[in-house]
Amino acid sequence: MSPAGRRPTDHDPAAGPLPALAWALTARRNIQGLSLEQLASATSYDKTTLSRVTNGTTLPSEGPYEAFARGCGLDVQEWKRLRLLAGQAAAELGPQALQRFADALVSACTVLPEASRQQLGGAGDLVAVWNALQTPDNDFLQQRGEDPTPSPELGGQLGDLAAPPLASATAASSASAPGSEESLPPDPGRHLDPGARPQAGEGKTPASTLGAGSEQAASMPWYRRRATRAAGVALAAAAVVGGLFVPGCSRDTSSGPASCSKPTQTLHVAASTDKAAIVNDAADAYGSHSSDGQCVRVTVDSVDSGTAMRALADGWNTAVDGPRPDVWSPASHIWLQMARARAKKNHHPQQLEQLPAALPAGSSLALSPLTIAMPEPAARKLGWPRRKISWQDLASMAAHPGFKLGKTNPEYSTSGLNATFASFYAQTGTSSELTTTNLHDQALQKKIARMEKSVVHYGDTTLTYLANLRRFDDAGQASAYLSAVTVEENSVVAYNLGYPCGSRSSEPGCEKTSPPHTKLLAFHPVDEGIGTIYSDHPYIPLHGLTGAKKSVAADFRHFLATKTARAKFADLGFRTPTGHITGRITTGNGVPGERLPAPLGQPTDDVLNELPAVWRDLRKPANVLLLIDTSGSMDFNAQGKQRVVPTEKSKLDLVKDARGALLDGFTDSDKVGLWHFSDHHTVDDIIAPMGSRKPDAKPQREHLATDIGHLDADAGTALYATIDDAVDALRHHYDTHAINAVVVLTDGCNQTSTPSPGLEELTTTLADPSKPPVRVFTIAYGDDACRSQLKATADAGHAHAYNAQDPRTIDNVLTNVISNF
Repeated sequence: MSPAGRRPTDHDPAAGPLPALAWALTARRNIQGLSLEQLASATSYDKTTLSRVTNGTTLPSEGPYEAFARGCGLDVQEWKRLRLLAGQAAAELGPQALQRFADALVSACTVLPEASRQQLGGAGDLVAVWNALQTPDNDFLQQRGEDPTPSPELGGQLGDLAAPPLASATAASSASAPGSEESLPPDPGRHLDPGARPQAGEGKTPASTLGAGSEQAASMPWYRRRATRAAGVALAAAAVVGGLFVPGCSRDTSSGPASCSKPTQTLHVAASTDKAAIVNDAADAYGSHSSDGQCVRVTVDSVDSGTAMRALADGWNTAVDGPRPDVWSPASHIWLQMARARAKKNHHPQQLEQLPAALPAGSSLALSPLTIAMPEPAARKLGWPRRKISWQDLASMAAHPGFKLGKTNPEYSTSGLNATFASFYAQTGTSSELTTTNLHDQALQKKIARMEKSVVHYGDTTLTYLANLRRFDDAGQASAYLSAVTVEENSVVAYNLGYPCGSRSSEPGCEKTSPPHTKLLAFHPVDEGIGTIYSDHPYIPLHGLTGAKKSVAADFRHFLATKTARAKFADLGFRTPTGHITGRITTGNGVPGERLPAPLGQPTDDVLNELPAVWRDLRKPANVLLLIDTSGSMDFNAQGKQRVVPTEKSKLDLVKDARGALLDGFTDSDKVGLWHFSDHHTVDDIIAPMGSRKPDAKPQREHLATDIGHLDADAGTALYATIDDAVDALRHHYDTHAINAVVVLTDGCNQTSTPSPGLEELTTTLADPSKPPVRVFTIAYGDDACRSQLKATADAGHAHAYNAQDPRTIDNVLTNVISNF
């Protein structure tokens, strides 16, 4: 007998929700070596009363139950939710009720470590039992006169407490890691649906998911399966009790890689910008671990989801893209789908082979729904938090003159991609799957284009919008910059907590400060049968890892599921992987406490391939002037030194090589011009549509590419005068239906002998509210560029300052800059 008294194996988790809860509570008590006497001395209840908490025959009463949980050091609120689910599941005995309780119980209690999974076989008997609970025999329920579908009342009671339905074909064979929030993941082919009732036919688990020899069991109702599973459950219970990782308690690392101090290999993790700082903190805390004779450290790089998708699909170039990742964690699983589709379309078999065909089990690190957020005065006027608005409502509002919409570029940003899908779904008036026919419907395209015309500008991340919004807010004019922005819920929370960019970021101007004067308030968009899209932040080890890296990658994923790591996500407004609300998600932080809307359907590969091209034709057009520094220092090499041999590429040569990235993002209808400057500026090409023909019959696009290729470096840097003249030129040829902007690339500071405005004079001119707004995007190129002055210029121009400190990355930086158009 263990120090805690009764063994958890005395209970049968397959007997039903209440015995399962009793089993899990007893297992937790055994882990910590607590006896009932010890628990009684730490609470106001006696041993007999506390023993009833784990008798498994009736729902434990609230007081002793909470005292028991608190005495064991458990998360009381989490276990109160489990108690509620157990009671409801026991009362209803419907398939979805059992399924949801099984999901929640496995998530919080019965998580198998890697070593135990190997000991128990491919499926893991305990997980198989809970899979079995997901497939009750509807005939049996109907024989008892019960409806196999969940009652509306039950669905309403569960609300956000219920985990999403499980339907992954790999769930049982890939049980989650120690401490994982969700032991079995949602189907990677669907958007997550926290709290929503499964549709008819969902919630079934194929026989193949139950492991070897389980085909017969899959056809049996859960109550008949008890006897055949009893031995397996007992074995699984013993393994769990021996190796269970309990969030909030010390982590058992005996079955995982051991710590080490002298790294010999590096596991590179590419994480989306909104969570890279959190994952990086976790990597620092995790340290280095040994496996297969190697000491492996974990490093984290912040890489936009769309940028990483392209690099992985096209062939990762370390000189341009940075370290090639071993693990990829985009904001949404949809980027994996897009990467595979792109690699397949472009005939890149090697890249396709490195990308997993499906998400690994338990891959989600956190969850966040897409919202429509507005400055508080506008949101309150619409009736927030009681009022609901839809994607159709947003489209109607966007059609009004003066409405300013913040929306990122769907080719690079998850929120932009999801918002674009949502717009198409809403305009079709159906929640069924989109088709390429829908995308090319002219009437539909007109509606989408009308909404896109209200966009302020696009961008690769929401950092730009929120940072600019905060600057307007500091000046008491938050509503003057944006009417609404499509952004993830966690970004709304983080912004209201005082993170100007909506997330922790090392970008200048993103440092945490005081909360804004005017909060952002989030609406969870919902239409008739149409909901929103969820970012599920998957953790995806890529194929081809060494044994050491593979082992440490799996162990680090386990570490990211610990209570401490999850708390870091919660601190920035993320939900748990199963959609549960965390402490920061409150009305005070701009999020209404309500049940989340149903998810939109999963786009097909055909739609994913077609959408970018369709969107480019519908997006708001651009009216842009490109300014390229050709001062003498641009003739230096990438390290800012004199070139040793003529064949060594200069910084200007690297810009010439990247002209495809600079120009390819523009459509034929976009108007683009080119100036180059040293101690004065020269007009190479006046602004004209990219598809327009010159007298030589060549299009503007070709002239721009040729003129960039012929640039030569000489003289000084008339930076401020050139920007001032360019903004003035655009204001005299302003296009009210386009994004009017200047893009300036320089490797230096303002250095000229000719008369020039100072920085203060320039920024005052840019910010003049009486003049048409021209956004100035700056690129600090190389080590010697004056970054602070360029950032001040971009801030005054309500745009964004980009950093290309390593000139070899200029291709990617230019791609990110042009994503604003």
